[in-house]
Amino acid sequence: MTDQLPIISSEKNISTIKSSSTTLLGRGLAAIKSQSLQLNLVEIPDEIYRQARDIFNRITGYGDQVCVAGDSWNDEELAELYDCLDKLNRLVNIDYGKAFFLLWNLYRGGAKAHRNEILAETFGQKAFDWCFDNQFENDPEIWNDLGTLYRLGIGCEVDEELAMYWFRQSADVGNAEGMFNVSGMYEFGVGVEEDLETAHYWQVMAAEAGHAYAQYGLACQYHHGGLYEQDDEFAFYWYLQAAVNGYDRAKHGVQELSCYRFRLPKDNGAALSWFRKQGYGENVWAQLFLANAYYCGLGIECDKAVAMDWYFRAANLGSVEAQNRIGEIFELGNDVVDQDYDEAVDWFRMGAEQGFSDAQVNLGWMFEVGNGVSQDSNEAAFWYRQAAEQGNAEAKCMLGALYQDGPDFEQDLSLALFWFSEAANQGEAYAQFNLGEMYELGKGVDQSKETAISWYLKSAQNGHDRSQKRLSELGITF
Repeated sequence: MTDQLPIISSEKNISTIKSSSTTLLGRGLAAIKSQSLQLNLVEIPDEIYRQARDIFNRITGYGDQVCVAGDSWNDEELAELYDCLDKLNRLVNIDYGKAFFLLWNLYRGGAKAHRNEILAETFGQKAFDWCFDNQFENDPEIWNDLGTLYRLGIGCEVDEELAMYWFRQSADVGNAEGMFNVSGMYEFGVGVEEDLETAHYWQVMAAEAGHAYAQYGLACQYHHGGLYEQDDEFAFYWYLQAAVNGYDRAKHGVQELSCYRFRLPKDNGAALSWFRKQGYGENVWAQLFLANAYYCGLGIECDKAVAMDWYFRAANLGSVEAQNRIGEIFELGNDVVDQDYDEAVDWFRMGAEQGFSDAQVNLGWMFEVGNGVSQDSNEAAFWYRQAAEQGNAEAKCMLGALYQDGPDFEQDLSLALFWFSEAANQGEAYAQFNLGEMYELGKGVDQSKETAISWYLKSAQNGHDRSQKRLSELGITF
């Protein structure tokens, strides 16, 4: 990538770009060749720089991915980097010193990116000299950059203590990048004694100050465990914050965890807008999250009409989860949708025929009780079995109940015992209660009060009220 960046000459800071380049980045840069490198009279250098740095931070992970993942940028990200480089070229042309640090970062490349060591060294030295000369400008960004240069020995000798000093100077006045770098120094014991608790403190400070890479790092730690105890809800929160702040790789974490019914953050305006953008972009996982959030009032005012719109959007894109959920809503009805068994059956069947086990269970139930279809226990058993063979514990329990005493269904207590046992071992409370009852009464199995009580206890601990009541009747507390 960086083999096509601007070339330094002895006469000018920036020269033209070769138009014969065949690389994607080279072609992009060639496209701006004809543009003047001088700033437009109406442009303000500080604003141009801030735009460039924001692009750089967001796409490269504050410089980290320049070193480790330079070849992973997609076309859209590269297009933004063209814009970033154009801005930096124009800034360097008027000797805007802060641009040197970013150009050094882009030229240094790494194991997975093309390098231009000569230009990296040139801009690295320029960056250090300028930051050193301007260290008294009361600019925490300069202090942070100077810390990075001391930490890596760019334009100077490596000095970890000075690096820590400048990172801390920057962090103490609220600079998020400085806070994140202080965290890293404590985490790895560089320039300071290793202290994971203090490292965590500064990473949280950086994340709360809006540092997207710190937010993403916290999310990964909470998601996968490591320095912090695993907590998917915290992981979801920080993935979402990072994604809202433009760190695109965090979107994958949000997507993975959005199936859980976590709440939107209290200050949910930006997060809600981000989810809506994803939803309107036909991301089914975002549509389902919005539907659940609106339907259940998860961090947002409950609005079932809006929720239904999002459920329908997802269902029409083929989401079996949405199709099943719409069926459940029509089965019960609510204040915006009238109860309609026929409609419920249609939606359950749509999901069931695509192999979604929850929809198969629901369709089986409709056949068992005859809601929206003619009552047919054999058809119910068919759908329960389809779901049970996929490991669905509720389906196993329903199948056991059919074999125990289902309407118009041949009783088979041995099969009832089998399916109840399968479901009970997966923690299904109703199956555990039924097993307890079979053992207590000796139905299809040798009578055993001790075994019955053990299953009642497991069921009661899972919140099953009939098990709790039966234990009380037996004089057993739990």
